[in-house]
Amino acid sequence: MLLPKVLGIIGARAGSKRLPKKNVMELCGKPLICWSIEAALASNALTRLVVSTDCEEIATISKKAGAEIPYLRPEKLATDNASSVDFVLDIVKFYINKGEEFDYVMLLQPTSPLRSKCDVLNIVDLARSHSTFSFFVSVCECEHSPLWSTTICAEGSINGFIGANSTTHRSQDLESYYRLNGALYLADVKSLIKERAFYVKGNTKAYIMPKERSVDIDELFDFQFAKLLIENKKKENENK
Repeated sequence: MLLPKVLGIIGARAGSKRLPKKNVMELCGKPLICWSIEAALASNALTRLVVSTDCEEIATISKKAGAEIPYLRPEKLATDNASSVDFVLDIVKFYINKGEEFDYVMLLQPTSPLRSKCDVLNIVDLARSHSTFSFFVSVCECEHSPLWSTTICAEGSINGFIGANSTTHRSQDLESYYRLNGALYLADVKSLIKERAFYVKGNTKAYIMPKERSVDIDELFDFQFAKLLIENKKKENENK
């Protein structure tokens, strides 16, 4: 079987509300975005790896790490209202206009530094072995069952919990639930162009990742947690 042509894209805007300049913050010796670039390149599963950014600093760091920057992202695609699909399709069309086409597009969020090269390779292999699906997304098991969740009334009461059948069960007896972890999105190019989405009901298969590789850095706590996990992993390897 021929290997599919896969265009890998990492999206990294300059703006970040909760954690300013998080994409270039140093995490255990290198900028955050470099963790994703290095894992993607080491997988040897991608035909090209591109970083889509509106920031010269991010572009410079990404090039040095081995990624391609075909152009700086236009301002209209770097606003809070612009979706990931918008800038991804813009890059896809850029290469189509140059006469280069791909079988799949992979979106890697730079805020998932613990995603491994094996994860990148495995989701491509999943697509190759399940060709009846057009979309593939990474998920992880929920830390807590959503059946244990509810809203709190304005006066602070927890009436939503009281009498709920799920709260009378032990957590280990409840069904497992999964959530998108943001690490990997893989889509058949033709389907992505048609649907303008990275997952579609009835046509999307999950790639399950462990919790320890599913950290998504959104705020400082996430960053510190990722740092702790990386440092602990390094110590474990040194003690082997």
